Amino acid sequence: MLQIDWSDGSTAHITIDGATLECGMFGPAPGIAPTIVLLHEGLGA
Repeated sequence: MLQIDWSDGSTAHITIDGATLECGMFGPAPGIAPTIVLLHEGLGA
């Protein structure tokens, strides 16, 4: 399982099958409150 150091407003990069994804964390950590994951294709190249 992936481990991320959760800090409100921080970002991280995750590499999955050779593709790098940027993620942002907002609000309390998953152990404190429910977590919502939103995915989109992005605006860049």
